[in-house]
This record gives sequence, structure tokens and C-alpha cells, in this order.
Amino acid sequence: MSRNGSGVYSLPAGNPVTTGTTISSTWANNTLSDIATALTSSIAKDGQTTPTANIPMGGFRITGLAAGTAATDAANVTQVQNSTTQLIGSVSGGDTITGATSPAITAYAAGQRFAWIAASNNTTAVTLNVSSLGAKNLYKKSSGGLVALVAKDLISGQVYSATYDGTQFVLDAQRAYAQGADIASAGTLNLDTATGDYVNVTGTTTITAITLGQGEQRTVKFAGALTLTYGASLLLPTGASITTAANDVAVFRGEASGVVRCVVYTKADGSALSGGSGSTQIQPISASVAANALTISASALSLAFRSTTLGSGTVTTVTGTPSNLVISSGSTLGTTSAVASRIVVLAINNAGTIELAAVNITGGVDLSETGLISTTAEGGAGAADSASVIYSTTARSNVAYRVIGYIESTQATAGTWATAPSTIQGQGGQALVRPSSGSMVRLNTANGYGSTNTKIRRFTNTVTNVGSDITYADSATLGASFTINTPGVYAISATDCTNSANWATGLSLNTTTPTTNIQSCAVGEILAAGFISTADVATAVSWTGYLPAGSIIRAHNAGGTVGGNPNTVQFTIARVA
Repeated sequence: MSRNGSGVYSLPAGNPVTTGTTISSTWANNTLSDIATALTSSIAKDGQTTPTANIPMGGFRITGLAAGTAATDAANVTQVQNSTTQLIGSVSGGDTITGATSPAITAYAAGQRFAWIAASNNTTAVTLNVSSLGAKNLYKKSSGGLVALVAKDLISGQVYSATYDGTQFVLDAQRAYAQGADIASAGTLNLDTATGDYVNVTGTTTITAITLGQGEQRTVKFAGALTLTYGASLLLPTGASITTAANDVAVFRGEASGVVRCVVYTKADGSALSGGSGSTQIQPISASVAANALTISASALSLAFRSTTLGSGTVTTVTGTPSNLVISSGSTLGTTSAVASRIVVLAINNAGTIELAAVNITGGVDLSETGLISTTAEGGAGAADSASVIYSTTARSNVAYRVIGYIESTQATAGTWATAPSTIQGQGGQALVRPSSGSMVRLNTANGYGSTNTKIRRFTNTVTNVGSDITYADSATLGASFTINTPGVYAISATDCTNSANWATGLSLNTTTPTTNIQSCAVGEILAAGFISTADVATAVSWTGYLPAGSIIRAHNAGGTVGGNPNTVQFTIARVA
């Protein structure tokens, strides 16, 4: 009956034999045939027999197993530990890699993984040919999908592994840093498809958005000048758009909801990046004359404007190219014939649209960017003649503004814009520092005192009275007064003289005792005071400091008859900042 299915062999019927009995040929033939069948079903140690079913080892090992050399051979532990069957040997080529496994594979199959030691650096895209089965592309992973390798993704002597996906090989890991192929600038710059983490961006096309997967990072070097437009999906360090320069470098990180943030920006010239509400970047403006008119223009601007609600510190960034502003022939902007003038160019935020405006610097208009302005329509010939009015193409009320430059010129006839500007200077979109001549009042020659305010000097001659920061008033009863309209830093000086000895003169602030000698005023009312013990000798005083709007300044002394030369009596007040 041979074996019983559990591996146990039992002799056939008639066994065992009884001593003294005759052994028949039938018994002998049946027994020997059954033993022969059992031996035939056993495994010969010399490999003559082939198992016909799985062989359970019962928890025991096969020991002394040789290394497998064919795809159908068993592998020993050493082969498994050394990944021998997955290692590509005899590797050659850097871009076209060839090699073979041992044992050699006979076909590619999805999921196969192989390792090899690079024979040389790659210089371009790479193919891998294993065991002469045909070259397949070797790709690497990116947030935008699989991309070809670029130079030095593979380094000579380094170990790499790749998995076959049924179409091509994909690197299991890749260099942490690699330079990819150049990318041309575009309105939407796709960095997901970059072939390296470090790429050059060529061209000058304005970039308004960047595609980069969440968590991904790319380092970009710019080949030239272009505009990175700040927006809700492209966040820049300045909070405003950036104009790049050749060899500027930026690092971008992808965030949720398609947002991309520039986390580092380094300028090629080593200067600090500037922008936003404190930008010092020079804005591009131009000006030209034709048909006796002045045309002011500006290229693409991106500026941060304050809120129109003075109680809010919110900043809004507006980007765009404003329409030209034309100052018509016959409109003087308050300039004087044959006298040099400076026209300040402003950018105003008209509900999200940048528009241009202009004003004469001598008008003394506050250009500190700390408030809002209202403009008057330029209006055609002769309609824009005031130095203290801001003009724009269309009148605007209570708008935020930025100073973006100025234009200097000298016209033979004011309002006839025939001579090209001598200077066109772009500002950085920041508050204009006003020159000391912005607002000034200068007087000379004594004219007695107020009949009521008997210690407040009056003056005969007005030498200069420009700007709107200071209002000069002369009253026969109250004397001369100077009211501050714009908060700022002011420089004040006065010289006076009397025919009396032991006499005082000075400057008072908001005095409540205009009939009292300056020396007797409250200390908080005295800005400056001087004392002279000799008659007919001029005494000079001066003061420089900050004055809030509404302050009233007076030339205040001890009264008395002017002595010496009346022309020595002088007074000057000017806003200097």
C-alpha cells in the first residue's frame, strides 16, 4: 500500500511472515513491488527525482544551500542579505546606463527594484538598460509629477535604486539639491515642473502667480529685470511688488490653497530689499513737453497706500500703470516766468486704481503721506494756476497718496511748457522731505506795536511769504502774528533794537499776556528771549523746534521806541521739516 498519506509506510498484507511457513512467490512479488513503489515516490539525494507536491519542512531548515543562479532557483540567506539578485553589476555609462543582474532577469515587470553604483556623473536625461532588455527612461519625482533627470542628479560612486512602474524606472530617492533646466518667465510661473530645486528664470515677463505644491520649495535665480507682483496668492517679503535684477535670488515655498510665499530674497548687489509702505525703490516716471503742454507719465507701479480711514493702520497694495497727466498750455501750476520750478508728482489710490497728480513744491502743501488729499481737475488752459492746489485729470476727494518723484524746469513764460525738464527724479514712493523754502515768512523794518497788544511788534515790509504752512497776519491793534497750519519743525529768528538800555526782546508762543514784557511772560510761553543793557544796540534771538498746528508765534519784547537803524528789525519763520 506504499505510504499512507501522512508519510508512514506499512508493508502489504501477508506481512510479517510466520516462522517455519513457506514463502510463496505471490507474497514475495507483492511485497517487493510495494517497497519499490514507495522508494520510487521518495526523493533521491542525487537529484534524480522531482517532487510532485509541496514539501513541508516541519520547522526545519534546508542547510548548506548554494546560491541560486536561475530565476527558478531558491535564494540562500546570503543572497537575500546582500540583495545580490537586485544589484546591477558591470555598470557603465552616465546618461545611458547599462548593466546586468545575476541571475539575469528575463523580462521587465512592474514593481521590480534594482540598485547600482553610478559609474559616472550624468550630464542630461538618463536611461537604464538592465540585462539587455532595452533602455527605459529613468525619472525622478516632483510635486508636478515625474520629470527627467538633469546634470549631476547621479554622482559617480554613489549608490542609487529605482523601481520599474511598468513603463519607466523611477528613482527611489534623489539628490537633496540639484540645478534644473532654465524656465522662461511667464504670468503664471510653474515651479512644480522644475527639473531641480534650483533653477534660473529667464526673460522679462511680469510674474503674477507661481504654481508650487504645498510644502515644496524652489530656489530661483533671475536672469534679468522683471516684476514679481505681490498679491493674495503670491506673498512677498516687502508686502509689495518687487522689480528683480540680474542674479537676484529668491526662495519660494508652497502653502495651502495655492498660496506661494517668498521666504528669502537676496539682491545681487548686496543691498537690502526694500518696499511696502516704506519703499525706497525709485519709481519710474517721465515727463515731456509738446504743443506747449506738459505730459507726466509713470510706468508700472506697485505701491502700498494707507487706509482712507485715518483711524485705521491698514495698508492696501495697488499695482498698475496710471494714465498720463497732462498740464495744459496756459496752466502755470503757480510757477513764475523764467524762474526754476519743482513740480512734485503724486500717485493717488482711486478705489484700487492708481492715478497721477501734481503740485508745485512752493505751494507748501503737506506731502508727508500721513493723511489724505483732495485734488482739483486740471481743467484745461488757465484752470490749473495755483501753487497750493493739487491737480489731477479728474477731481478726487479724500484719497490716499504717495510721492513718486518730481520734475524741475524753467519756462520762459509760465504756463507755456516749451522747454524740456532739466531734472526728472523718481522718488521711492515715500514722503517727500520738504526743502526749507517750502513755507517761509520774512519781514523787516519796525512799524511800532499793536495798539492793544502793546508788546507785540509790527513790521513794515514783507520780503517773503510763500507756502501754506504759516499764516501771517498784521493787525494795528493786535500786532503781527504767525499761525502754524501744519505740524512740523520750524526755524524762527528775530532781531530788534530800542533806544532804551536794559531792554529785552524775544519770541512768544500762544501768549496770554501780549501787553507784558517778554521777561514777565509765563515760562511756557517763552520760546526765546534776549537782554541788552546798552541802548541802540540790536539784539538777536532764535529758536528751532516742533510746533503743532494752531500754534501762534509772535515777536514779543518790552515795548519802547525803536533805536539805532530801524532796518535792523528783522523777523523770519520757516518750516524746515
